[in-house]
Amino acid sequence: MEFDEWSCHQNLTPSAQGGVSNTRMETCRINPERQRVIIHLKDVNDEPPYFINRPLPMQAVVQLNAPPGTPVFKLQARDPDTDHNIHYFLVRDRTGGRFEVDERSGEVRTLGSDPFMLDKEYVLYVKAEDHNGMTEDRQHQSTGEERLSIMGGKRPPQFYMQKYEATIPENQRKDSDIIEVKAKSFADREIRYTLRAQGKGAGTFNIGPTTGVVKLAKDLDYEDLRQPKSYSLIVTATEDSGGFSTSVEVTEVSWVKWQLRTPLFNGS
Repeated sequence: MEFDEWSCHQNLTPSAQGGVSNTRMETCRINPERQRVIIHLKDVNDEPPYFINRPLPMQAVVQLNAPPGTPVFKLQARDPDTDHNIHYFLVRDRTGGRFEVDERSGEVRTLGSDPFMLDKEYVLYVKAEDHNGMTEDRQHQSTGEERLSIMGGKRPPQFYMQKYEATIPENQRKDSDIIEVKAKSFADREIRYTLRAQGKGAGTFNIGPTTGVVKLAKDLDYEDLRQPKSYSLIVTATEDSGGFSTSVEVTEVSWVKWQLRTPLFNGS
């Protein structure tokens, strides 16, 4: 603002003759003006990218007769910064040059015309970089190295998480959902789930054969000494028609915590 506005008010004094005197007093004050100020917050590229692929660890399959350029996996990374510029890289190759990584799309593709070997594991180490973000030592911000396992031909289903937790109070209602256990089929087949209890836990829990939802099958009573305070369950995911299965051990401790331990692979 380059100048101030002045606002003046005139005071008139009534005269004894009933009129108004011609003597007047003026009071003046500054009339302030309001101005809206807008401040824009600019994002600073200071966050590294991270992989969002699930499940982990990264796993895939490759057909034995896959021609060159066949996609087998797609790397996916996310960066919280608004001006990110993500690139994908093959850091270490343990396959003898059988795969490549598209720098921009993250697609992992086959190389060469030789057939892949049945049940052989091909291992790559990959990472993602943000080429608009720099670290203090002038390096591109990046994810850590991730291991990608590619199996020739087939592999068992993979559970989406290695650890599950849930709180289970003793007044949990019968038939209520406890936890959902999900697995991925690498053959795009429907998966069926079965549950087997070890020890005295038989009949306490059941699982939806197609949903993987574990439910409470009977009422709990913490003060009942006949009821165990911990349960050990085996959940098996089996591919329909393929007969390929994976089993995991699920442990529930003192009706408080569920843990899904490292998968125990049983090929059948």
